[in-house]
Amino acid sequence: MRMAHGAWMAGRRPEDIAVTLFIPTFVSNDHAAAREAARRFLATYPPIPFYNNAFRRRGFASEIERFNEALGHGNRLEGAARISDRLMDAICLIGLPHAVASIWRRFGRRAS
Repeated sequence: MRMAHGAWMAGRRPEDIAVTLFIPTFVSNDHAAAREAARRFLATYPPIPFYNNAFRRRGFASEIERFNEALGHGNRLEGAARISDRLMDAICLIGLPHAVASIWRRFGRRAS
Protein backbone atom coordinates (compact mmCIF):
# COMPACT_ATOMS: atom_id res chain seq x y z
CA MET A 1 0.00 0.00 0.00
CA ARG A 2 2.79 2.44 0.94
CA MET A 3 4.75 1.59 -2.18
CA ALA A 4 1.71 2.18 -4.39
CA HIS A 5 1.10 5.52 -2.73
CA GLY A 6 4.75 6.50 -3.21
CA ALA A 7 4.64 5.49 -6.87
CA TRP A 8 1.54 7.59 -7.50
CA MET A 9 3.07 10.54 -5.64
CA ALA A 10 6.10 10.28 -7.93
CA GLY A 11 3.90 10.19 -11.01
CA ARG A 12 4.59 6.50 -11.67
CA ARG A 13 2.41 3.43 -11.87
CA PRO A 14 2.98 0.91 -9.06
CA GLU A 15 3.32 -1.96 -11.54
CA ASP A 16 6.25 -0.13 -13.17
CA ILE A 17 8.26 -0.17 -9.93
CA ALA A 18 10.81 -2.96 -9.58
CA VAL A 19 11.00 -4.26 -6.04
CA THR A 20 14.39 -5.50 -4.90
CA LEU A 21 15.70 -6.98 -1.69
CA PHE A 22 19.12 -6.17 -0.30
CA ILE A 23 20.54 -8.83 2.00
CA PRO A 24 24.14 -8.13 3.00
CA THR A 25 25.87 -11.45 2.39
CA PHE A 26 29.29 -12.48 3.67
CA VAL A 27 30.67 -15.79 2.41
CA SER A 28 33.99 -17.26 3.47
CA ASN A 29 35.63 -20.52 4.45
CA ASP A 30 36.75 -18.54 7.50
CA HIS A 31 33.50 -18.03 9.37
CA ALA A 32 35.06 -15.66 11.94
CA ALA A 33 36.44 -13.45 9.16
CA ALA A 34 33.03 -13.34 7.47
CA ARG A 35 31.39 -12.28 10.74
CA GLU A 36 34.01 -9.59 11.31
CA ALA A 37 33.43 -8.23 7.78
CA ALA A 38 29.68 -8.16 8.46
CA ARG A 39 30.25 -6.37 11.75
CA ARG A 40 32.40 -3.68 10.08
CA PHE A 41 29.84 -3.31 7.27
CA LEU A 42 26.93 -2.87 9.69
CA ALA A 43 28.90 -0.28 11.66
CA THR A 44 28.45 2.14 8.76
CA TYR A 45 24.68 2.29 9.32
CA PRO A 46 23.99 3.45 12.92
CA PRO A 47 25.53 6.91 12.39
CA ILE A 48 22.80 7.57 9.81
CA PRO A 49 19.71 8.75 11.74
CA PHE A 50 17.23 6.79 9.60
CA TYR A 51 19.00 3.48 10.27
CA ASN A 52 19.76 4.35 13.89
CA ASN A 53 16.02 4.80 14.48
CA ALA A 54 15.10 1.76 12.38
CA PHE A 55 17.41 -0.51 14.42
CA ARG A 56 15.93 0.87 17.64
CA ARG A 57 12.36 0.27 16.46
CA ARG A 58 13.22 -3.31 15.57
CA GLY A 59 14.45 -4.19 19.05
CA PHE A 60 18.13 -3.32 18.91
CA ALA A 61 18.10 -0.21 21.11
CA SER A 62 20.70 -1.52 23.57
CA GLU A 63 23.10 -2.44 20.75
CA ILE A 64 22.68 0.99 19.19
CA GLU A 65 23.26 2.70 22.56
CA ARG A 66 26.52 0.79 23.01
CA PHE A 67 27.54 1.65 19.44
CA ASN A 68 26.70 5.35 19.91
CA GLU A 69 28.65 5.46 23.16
CA ALA A 70 31.80 4.24 21.40
CA LEU A 71 31.21 6.55 18.46
CA GLY A 72 30.76 9.47 20.85
CA HIS A 73 34.29 8.80 22.05
CA GLY A 74 35.48 8.92 18.44
CA ASN A 75 36.11 5.20 18.22
CA ARG A 76 34.38 3.70 15.18
CA LEU A 77 36.32 0.42 15.51
CA GLU A 78 35.06 -0.03 19.06
CA GLY A 79 31.58 0.83 17.81
CA ALA A 80 31.87 -1.94 15.23
CA ALA A 81 33.00 -4.37 17.93
CA ARG A 82 29.78 -3.57 19.81
CA ILE A 83 27.55 -4.73 16.94
CA SER A 84 25.98 -7.84 18.44
CA ASP A 85 25.74 -11.26 16.85
CA ARG A 86 21.98 -10.97 17.26
CA LEU A 87 21.89 -7.81 15.13
CA MET A 88 24.21 -9.30 12.49
CA ASP A 89 22.13 -12.46 12.25
CA ALA A 90 18.92 -10.45 11.89
CA ILE A 91 20.26 -8.33 9.03
CA CYS A 92 22.95 -10.35 7.26
CA LEU A 93 23.49 -13.73 5.71
CA ILE A 94 26.86 -14.97 6.96
CA GLY A 95 28.48 -18.33 6.49
CA LEU A 96 30.47 -20.94 4.69
CA PRO A 97 30.00 -21.13 0.90
CA HIS A 98 27.91 -24.33 0.87
CA ALA A 99 25.65 -23.11 3.68
CA VAL A 100 25.00 -19.73 2.08
CA ALA A 101 24.35 -21.34 -1.32
CA SER A 102 21.78 -23.63 0.30
CA ILE A 103 20.01 -20.71 1.97
CA TRP A 104 19.91 -18.76 -1.31
CA ARG A 105 18.44 -21.77 -3.14
CA ARG A 106 15.69 -22.09 -0.52
CA PHE A 107 15.05 -18.36 -0.66
CA GLY A 108 14.84 -18.44 -4.46
CA ARG A 109 12.24 -21.21 -4.36
CA ARG A 110 10.10 -19.18 -1.97
CA ALA A 111 10.36 -16.05 -4.09
CA SER A 112 9.22 -17.69 -7.31
